[in-house]
Order: sequence, then structure tokens, then C-alpha cells
Amino acid sequence: MNRRTFALATSAAAVLPCRGQSDDLPFRALGACAPLGKAEACMKGGAEYIEESVKRLLIPDKPEEMWLANLEKAKASPLPIAGCNGFLPNTLRCTGKDAVHDAVLQYAATAFRRANQLNLDYIVFGSGKARMLKEGDTLEEA
Repeated sequence: MNRRTFALATSAAAVLPCRGQSDDLPFRALGACAPLGKAEACMKGGAEYIEESVKRLLIPDKPEEMWLANLEKAKASPLPIAGCNGFLPNTLRCTGKDAVHDAVLQYAATAFRRANQLNLDYIVFGSGKARMLKEGDTLEEA
């Protein structure tokens, strides 16, 4: 079964029970991966929270002044921000010969500090290209 078939087969089952708050449900809310600026539209569509991106919201590679502006916008969001996705940019390789561990750790420290300021519940690692092995890299090297 591919992702599209799975999504179509489970979408009705996944959305309908989300609106309740029963302890019998596997999850309690319906969220949307969306930019902060789309929070109001998501809320109108039934979302109860949003998941932003690290790059767009936490901006770990940007100065503190820019972060503080994002922090104020996030605090004014009509929906809570549960977490962030897209942890590492493609340029911060964390595996293989091109790994830049010190830069990854610095980026992560800033991202986690800023996530804590927003009381986010999680950051999704994802970051496929940052962690993908390049041709010629071995698992042992990675």
C-alpha cells in the first residue's frame, strides 16, 4: 500500500474521532502543518493546533532580533503551535564524510532554546537530505 492509498483509506477514520476528547481515542486533536500566517484559515477548517517549521519559525540561523519578532507573532497565534518539523536544513549534513557536527550542534542548541521559549512539545527530525548518505558513504562511516 502506498502513502496515497493509505491516506485515502484512513482519512475519514482519522478525522472524525479527532474532534472528541475521549480518553479512548488514540489522539486528541486535529492539527495542520502550516505557516503561522495560515493559522486562522486552519482554525476555520477545523484544526486545533498547527505544526510550523524550524526554518520558518525558530530560525536558528538568524539573529536574536528576528527570532524575537517571530516569538511575538507566535504568541499571538489564534491556534497553539504544538511543534515544528523540518529540523535540519540540507546544508547541515549530520551523516557521512560531509557531516558538520559542530554546526549541527550549534543550530540544534539554538532551535531547542527557542522551542522551549514557546513551550513546544516536539521537533520532528525528518531532515532527509541532511541525514541521507551520499553515494560512496558507507554505513560505518556515517
